[in-house]
Amino acid sequence: MTVPASPTHEEYVGDGVTTAFSYPFKISLSSELEVRRNGQLDVDTVNYAVTGVGNDGGGTVTFFTPPGTGVIVSLRRFLLFEQLLALIPNGALPSKAIEFRLDQIVKMVQQLSEELTRKVGFAVGAKLGLRNLLVPLPAAGKLIGWDATGSQLT
Repeated sequence: MTVPASPTHEEYVGDGVTTAFSYPFKISLSSELEVRRNGQLDVDTVNYAVTGVGNDGGGTVTFFTPPGTGVIVSLRRFLLFEQLLALIPNGALPSKAIEFRLDQIVKMVQQLSEELTRKVGFAVGAKLGLRNLLVPLPAAGKLIGWDATGSQLT
C-alpha cells in the first residue's frame, strides 16, 4: 500500500441533529482515530461507532446522541509513536509487515505535520535561546509581551 498526502484531521460543527461525520483518511485500527467534542476526548464504543476501518478513502463516525448545536467535532488520525516489528537476523523478510510499518511511519510524520500547523513558531534565524520558549499561563486582562532582555515572554 502507499500512503497518499491527505488530510489527517477533519472538523465539523454540530447542529443538534446530525449524528454521522466522515473522516477522509485511512485508519488501520479504530484506535487510530481520535474523536473530540469541544476539545474533550470521546470514548469509542461508549459514545460513537466507527466504520471504514481499513478503507483508503476513510469512513464515518456515528454518534449515538447527536453533538449539540455549536459543538466542535474533531476527527483526527492519531498513532502512538512505537515500532513493534521485530525482524529475525538472516530470516525471511516479511514484506507485508515491513510495508505496513513503513506506512505507519509515514502516517506518524503526517500526524506531526498536522500538529505543527497548530503551533506558534519562530522565523528561521531566530536565536537558539528562543527555541522551546514557554508561553506564560493565561491571566484575565493580561497581555503577553517580551521581557526587558527580549529573551523571555512575560
